[in-house]
Amino acid sequence: MLPIFGDLRAIWALTLEGQLVEILHEYPGLTPVQPSRTQRLRIHQALMQGAIKFPALAPYFPQRTADDQACPLCAKGGIGEKFAGTSACWCGGSGWLPEGVSQNIKLGREVLENRE
Repeated sequence: MLPIFGDLRAIWALTLEGQLVEILHEYPGLTPVQPSRTQRLRIHQALMQGAIKFPALAPYFPQRTADDQACPLCAKGGIGEKFAGTSACWCGGSGWLPEGVSQNIKLGREVLENRE
């Protein structure tokens, strides 16, 4: 397996067959499981981070379509200087999010900005 992304909860990796799998830290030793479709945002983030870390793999990862939205968190520009060297943005540094995902991020941003 090739680890392409990790956070405090899990490591995301590509198998030799090209499948994306999630390995939870809380359950070491378990067989990796294929992520569910309900994790579209996390899958996108992992794949985009993989494309940044391993540019040769980028053509095999999702490409932006006309239905996808600009990322509302990183000002539509990918990681840039704001998140350089990190995976702080939910778009994984791509500057865009899959269709239907950006609304949840936008709402979360509004909540954070309105906190005192």
